[in-house]
Amino acid sequence: MKDDNKKEQTNDKLIEPTIIINIDEPVKSSPTMVMRFVGIFYILLAALIFTGSIFITKELKVDVLDALIPCYILHSAILIIYSKLIKHYSLYQQTKKEERFFLFINVFFSTTGIFTFYFAYRYLPLPDLITIRYTQVIWTAIITAILYREKPSIPMIIAILLTTSGVIFVAQPNFLFNTNSNKNKINASNDHYQRLMGLIIVLYSSIALSIMIISNKHLLMKYKTKHSLIMLQYAIVTLCVLIGKVFYKYNFFIDSMQSFKNDFFNWKYLCASSICLLHIPGF
Repeated sequence: MKDDNKKEQTNDKLIEPTIIINIDEPVKSSPTMVMRFVGIFYILLAALIFTGSIFITKELKVDVLDALIPCYILHSAILIIYSKLIKHYSLYQQTKKEERFFLFINVFFSTTGIFTFYFAYRYLPLPDLITIRYTQVIWTAIITAILYREKPSIPMIIAILLTTSGVIFVAQPNFLFNTNSNKNKINASNDHYQRLMGLIIVLYSSIALSIMIISNKHLLMKYKTKHSLIMLQYAIVTLCVLIGKVFYKYNFFIDSMQSFKNDFFNWKYLCASSICLLHIPGF
């Protein structure tokens, strides 16, 4: 009997530490309702910043793509300082081939998606642009269902319908709410070809940004890629595209240094580029 008691005591001693270790482990909890509302608030604030800055820049008669150059210069500098000097992350030394492929997919569709979104504003009024741009929610659900073979849930379908209807009734695009005044403005500024061109461009933008979100999630979940590194390569590539667009525009189309100075060195460009700096916290 004594031997049995001793064995039970020794077994209890062996078991107790394992129980304590399991209890002390952090419990993974799902996001609370407050955290979800905070996330929704940040998304709405970012959308307000993007839309408001585009509208103000357009009213100042400044090209949105030109006004974004100081924003991406500052954004790239901040990310380089944070990633390389503070965190000492390596860009591609420890990445796998598959991870590099998804990084390429991510930066390609994010850069082209953002560029085409701002470029389409030349052909479409802002309500039409915003309405088609936010069909991204629908494209994300469709692409996710195809790639991961997931059936869309009822809450997702309801959310898509509510989001789409909300954007339509708030933005009131001209192709749905076409009053006489809007029709006169459209006929005076845009012909049918320009309008169709703008619709195709912004539709590509919404699909490209959907692919960017899916690839971004894949990189974060599967490869544990640092989000700051994803944003760094996006900011640098987008900055190169914007600067290349400026060189192409003033060398092949305008071919005048004086027009470059008139477009960039004035108070309107200073105001527009300063407002576009608000995009940095919006990212």
